[in-house]
Amino acid sequence: MKGPATLLLLLCSFFVLQSSSCKHSNDDSVSPGGNNSPIAGQWYISYYWDNDKEESSDFSGYTFSFQSGGILTATRGSSSASGTWRETVDDGKPRFIINLSSSNEKLQDLNDDWILLSKTENEIKLKDDNTSKVEELHFSRQ
Repeated sequence: MKGPATLLLLLCSFFVLQSSSCKHSNDDSVSPGGNNSPIAGQWYISYYWDNDKEESSDFSGYTFSFQSGGILTATRGSSSASGTWRETVDDGKPRFIINLSSSNEKLQDLNDDWILLSKTENEIKLKDDNTSKVEELHFSRQ
């Protein structure tokens, strides 16, 4: 009886270990422009702090359009840059990912997987997760 009981105990232990060792992914992606999409319309950068100084004025005149399907457009005057955006969860933190295709260095600074601090109908607040520098970005409704 020792043989079958030991085998049964080993099998049960194996299944318990297998089920407890399964990890839930921390990347609970939300599709671009999905249910968590910002309200449609024009947005502007109301606040941008980069490392040691405020640089909001670098984005004066830009409007940003977060569209369904994860399409992002930045426009100032007759020039525009397009790219993508999406919301996701990584390491238990809500993220807002921006990826603009532009040769403009300032617009390239916005490309990041930002921590989403808050999002309302009129404001989106983002922060960089890099602890070696302080970077914060706020979009406000136009």
